[in-house]
Amino acid sequence: MAVLHQIRVTWAGAPGMPGVSTFYTTTSPATLLPKIRTFFEAIKGMIPNTVTISYPSAGNDIDDSTGNAVAGWIATAPANTVCSNTNPYSAASGAVVNWKTAQYLAGRQLRGKTFIVPLNSQSFGTDGRLTALDQTAIQTAASNLCATVGDLYVYSSAHHTSAAVTTASVPRLGAVLRSRRD
Repeated sequence: MAVLHQIRVTWAGAPGMPGVSTFYTTTSPATLLPKIRTFFEAIKGMIPNTVTISYPSAGNDIDDSTGNAVAGWIATAPANTVCSNTNPYSAASGAVVNWKTAQYLAGRQLRGKTFIVPLNSQSFGTDGRLTALDQTAIQTAASNLCATVGDLYVYSSAHHTSAAVTTASVPRLGAVLRSRRD
């Protein structure tokens, strides 16, 4: 059993929002929060200027063997990230970061995902894929976020376990985020 600090970052300001990006850590949230903000600050130029990303000052601690909240945490929230791209965008199109671990369950690698949606239309080439420039920028920001192994975790509610993120990958294929109501 591990106790994970759950950090829920809120996106607001575009159709279909609010949205949430959830991160987990076993270290102090005060340690990971500035790193999460640095990640989003590095890519805010690709995200429409109507979007603001907000960071929490409190959250739940969960038992990874049950998924139940067992306590809570409090930390100083970093300043919001105000995104800055003024180009047109599709509210459902963007990129995905795959957070990979060294753990395998039932023959599959335990990994998590963070969707970076929406991205501006200039982030995509004529073939519909992310431009190499934007893919590299997101990849660099993601690699920096998981550079200290043990700071960032992936939690599997299906298998009631968690593992430290070891690497991140950003495919060039665009990601489409759909509501569960679609």
